[in-house]
Amino acid sequence: MSEPAFLARTPSEVRRAMAALELRPSRKLGQNFLIDPSMARAMVADLPLRPGESVLEIGPGLGALTAALLDHPAQPCVFGVEKDLRMAAWLGEVAQELPAGRLSILTADFLRIDRDALAPLRSAMDGEGLVVLGNLPYSVSTPIIMHLTELLEARIRLGQFLLQLEMAQRLAAVPGNSQFGAPTARLGLMFELALTRRVPRNVFYPRPDIESAVVRLRPLPEEMRHSPASPEWALAQQLIRAGFSQRRKKVAGLCSAALKRPVAEIESGLERVGLPVDVRAERIGSAQWMALAAALSASKV
Repeated sequence: MSEPAFLARTPSEVRRAMAALELRPSRKLGQNFLIDPSMARAMVADLPLRPGESVLEIGPGLGALTAALLDHPAQPCVFGVEKDLRMAAWLGEVAQELPAGRLSILTADFLRIDRDALAPLRSAMDGEGLVVLGNLPYSVSTPIIMHLTELLEARIRLGQFLLQLEMAQRLAAVPGNSQFGAPTARLGLMFELALTRRVPRNVFYPRPDIESAVVRLRPLPEEMRHSPASPEWALAQQLIRAGFSQRRKKVAGLCSAALKRPVAEIESGLERVGLPVDVRAERIGSAQWMALAAALSASKV
């Protein structure tokens, strides 16, 4: 590296870091670096951080959000997972200059890690849950969030993600809205999602063609939260995938084909959970998918 590593927060710092690393952002991957320190501080200020707690940052990049986390009065310990070898090495050099434990970097593709890779965060996961933050590449934002929630389940205390506005609106949509889709239905079995902040294009480099937004993910109250360990979980996932596979078609026919069970049986299940037999997937809430799975499981016994 041509100069000592640092956390890049401003446009000039991002350009310097990119030059030192001979780095070009990939538009194909949706790489857009945050260059507005006030926006980074605002995102971190939205997190109810407790003194010294661990925070998982997905894709810290050149360190804009990392810097805001490290500057927070709660003095959190940041565990970053960065796929790019050059940026991970850059952040690792920064970590060596900080007090032990303040910043740790794992060089890995988050989509490929398992729970063992997050062993340093186990005390937080086994306690009140983990805070997760990330400016996610647009091209893989939904797969990352799905993998995160499948990996940690209710061990997440709060998640906050900077996403493409359209994707943020989809994730925060409610049943009956045309943007309500399979990822939201699946996530809604364990979490509530809300769009909390719209983010202008000019706070990124390179400047994207589309707007962005922050989505907050928070576990549902225990009495409303469904567990992957429940007997109906796998069937509910199968029903959701089938129901949203062709949005304009009726759920009964789609689920009948996917489960290889008579349409009349699916229609009976829909009626038992208070849904019309001609309902389409976007009108079925997460809890109703689980109820339908339970009704169909009972009818098969």
